[in-house]
Amino acid sequence: MNEKEQLIEVLNAVKPGIDYEKEQHLVTDHILTSFDIVMLVAQINEAFSIELTPLDLERPENFEQCRGVLTLIKSQRGLNDVWGRIITHLGTFKICSAWNLGLFAHGGGLFDLLLCQRTL
Repeated sequence: MNEKEQLIEVLNAVKPGIDYEKEQHLVTDHILTSFDIVMLVAQINEAFSIELTPLDLERPENFEQCRGVLTLIKSQRGLNDVWGRIITHLGTFKICSAWNLGLFAHGGGLFDLLLCQRTL
């Protein structure tokens, strides 16, 4: 099942009987209520292993159509991937005590330099 099919399944679980592929104004036409959106966010978070924030709820255009919700999911997944890589990368650093400068013993590079500057 691809992301779109999975999303439509989630949408139908929250509010069945809507043609989510064709509908363009889910919020504007009051097809989805604020309660439906809260329920939808909870279902999306669980189904897609992401965490939408209250800021995502402040933008009704995120929920106007299936495509907008998919874009929101993909952007959140991308954000999760970036933070995951940063956290993983940070876990590989070994701090040296050479001259007590807090230099990182890890291949070198701009990212290392920026981190080193922040720790000094």
